[in-house]
Amino acid sequence: MSRQGHMGINWNMRYLTSNDPAAPYVRLSDNFTQDYLDWSHAAGVHVMFDLHTEFEMLVGQGNSSGLWSNISGIVRKFRDHPALLGWYICDDCMYQWLIRQRKAKTPTVDTLYRSLKELD
Repeated sequence: MSRQGHMGINWNMRYLTSNDPAAPYVRLSDNFTQDYLDWSHAAGVHVMFDLHTEFEMLVGQGNSSGLWSNISGIVRKFRDHPALLGWYICDDCMYQWLIRQRKAKTPTVDTLYRSLKELD
C-alpha cells in the first residue's frame, strides 16, 4: 500500500466486502477490511468499497430484510473511515441489472441508490 502512495496513486478499487455468512462466495472478514482501510489511510490512499454483489442480489431477488440489514451494517461500520472514497455499486452492469430488475419486478436501481445514499 505504501508503494502506491509513494508512486502518487491516491485511490484504488479494492473489492472489499464485509463478512456475510449467507453469501454464496468467499468474503473478507471485517477485521481485514478495517486493517486494509487503516493501511490505505496511513499511506494516503483512498478506497472504493465494493457493494456490487449485494446490490446485484437486491436487483435479482428483491429487498429482503436480511440482505438490506447486511448492507446497512457494512455502510454504518465503515462510512466514516477517512480512507473511504465511495461505494462501488455498478459500472458496466446497468443493462444486465435493468433486465434482471424488470424480470424480477424488484425495486429500480435508482431507488436502491437513493436508499444507499440515505444510509451514508
